[in-house]
Amino acid sequence: MTKTFLATRHLEVAEGFAQQRFRVSDLLQNADDALGRVPVAIGICHLADTHRESLGDGALDGARFHRAVDHRLGTETPSLAAANVNCGFAERRRFEQSGGRIAHDGIAFQRFWESRAYVLGGETYAAPGQRVGDFLAGRASTAFEAVVPSYQPGVLPTDLAAPGREALPTYAIDAIREALPAFAKQIAGFAMADAVLTGVETRTSSPLRIPRGKDLQSVNVAGLYPAGEGAGYAGGILSAGVDGIRTAEAVALSMLADIQRGGPTP
Repeated sequence: MTKTFLATRHLEVAEGFAQQRFRVSDLLQNADDALGRVPVAIGICHLADTHRESLGDGALDGARFHRAVDHRLGTETPSLAAANVNCGFAERRRFEQSGGRIAHDGIAFQRFWESRAYVLGGETYAAPGQRVGDFLAGRASTAFEAVVPSYQPGVLPTDLAAPGREALPTYAIDAIREALPAFAKQIAGFAMADAVLTGVETRTSSPLRIPRGKDLQSVNVAGLYPAGEGAGYAGGILSAGVDGIRTAEAVALSMLADIQRGGPTP
């Protein structure tokens, strides 16, 4: 394979976290002190036969549960032909210094649980899933009933909390078991027995942050502008777009300053 090298004084790297095809974190693997530690989120997707009427009057905004568990609850507006609502739970944990490399420990954590999900899904790229009723009762699911999961290539019914084969860390399982009934008090049908949990959700945020200064350049690599989700500065399409615009403006200002000084601007 032929490689092409381009010399540049300005490089914006806006790594899409969901795909991570250009792994900045791997390129910086020998500079762990330059990578910021951020909480690592892990959770599960939830699909329920919850009608849009139950989502009115700020039901989602008011949905909370009493433990200090960081979570996200988002919804997709149901189409006229469907009444299911898709959302998710995620809890964050912060890696502390324990003799290892903090930022990369977070990446290893995500890869471990993604590999576990692959195995639990039958190693066919199907996702492991479980009925909410079974999940709360502590028993495995053998089939889905009223609510049919839509993920492709498929969802394999199983036990997401089976000892030794958990799809999530035990602290996340405990938090979700506590959260489901709490949400159901404000959103009718949220914890219905046939609702489906599908795992695992590990890509709600980046496990690391590449620190940058006020000029949005990397603090240890001049001319490198980390941006977006993969660099730890966004948590979705909208915020990633906004951060990309801010970073592009910073690059333009730096290039303009080079021009004004009469210097090179590649």
